[in-house]
Amino acid sequence: MASSQPVAIDDMISGWDGRYYGGELAFADAVNYTRLSVSDTDLGGVSLRQHYRRYYYLEFSKDTADFYRAAETSGVISSNKKLELSVKHFEGPGIGLSYTTPHWRFDEVGLSLTVIGDWYRPGHFQFGEASGLAQAGATDQVAANIDYRYDEDKILDSNSGAFAVDDVEKGDGYSFSLQMTFNWDDFRLDIGSRDVINRFEWSNGAFTRGCVNVGGGVSGVCQTGELQNGFYGNQATSESIYATHSLSLSERYYGYQLGWLRHNLYERYSIAKSFATKLGRFDVFLYHPAQLGFGWQYKAFKLRLASDDQDWEKARNLNLDIALGWQW
Repeated sequence: MASSQPVAIDDMISGWDGRYYGGELAFADAVNYTRLSVSDTDLGGVSLRQHYRRYYYLEFSKDTADFYRAAETSGVISSNKKLELSVKHFEGPGIGLSYTTPHWRFDEVGLSLTVIGDWYRPGHFQFGEASGLAQAGATDQVAANIDYRYDEDKILDSNSGAFAVDDVEKGDGYSFSLQMTFNWDDFRLDIGSRDVINRFEWSNGAFTRGCVNVGGGVSGVCQTGELQNGFYGNQATSESIYATHSLSLSERYYGYQLGWLRHNLYERYSIAKSFATKLGRFDVFLYHPAQLGFGWQYKAFKLRLASDDQDWEKARNLNLDIALGWQW
């Protein structure tokens, strides 16, 4: 899934030169994986998977979005902008192991529990916070207090400059997730918490910490100099990401489904209708923020796609799930 409030997802990656909406949040969590599962009615099921994950979560003030938009286009702001930014990002390969209990019955209610453990070898990462001020005029004059941990500097672009640091080795990470499924009559309720416990560590992560003054900056935020009363270098780094919580209520007879998902400030609601046909199960669903989507499942193949724009390059909210399995 991916969501960007200020600009299209494609512009968030390549440059903010498309249509601008304003906003204070951008979030993406993409995983591709191969999984092997075995199950038994009495013992439950076990799954082993190999995966690659890309995770981004950015919070920023409206002034920060306005400033960055100007920096990518005109290069000029008409008034002072208060800058506030928080970023969490990592990507890397990993392996996962999960166990699903047998289906327990309590009177008319069935229950199963799934516990998932994931282990990662994250390479690229950025975690940090920044707050400062950009003065009216050219966008190349900024002063900000920053606490920034990374493998490659994407903010100050100082990897080969005066503040160059040692190359950062790959880290280690783990994450634990839980899911409960309840069944009664024609209803099913799924409750999930992904990354409810997690930690990512690098033995020699790079960092920059202090008050950064670019292009003269703004008096009163930093004193003279590019990096005043600050530090940079390499050190042991330990970070975490936000958990994702979800609810899904399904009704089997008519094929309706209600859903809810929350990842810190990001929140999504959904309603869906399923249709059983000779060609498999078709789904039509609506997401909020505004998205229209469809799904198709035939035997071991599954596809779900939703977007808020028919032109993918203009979409600000996008969800894509594709699965292909083989059963024996």
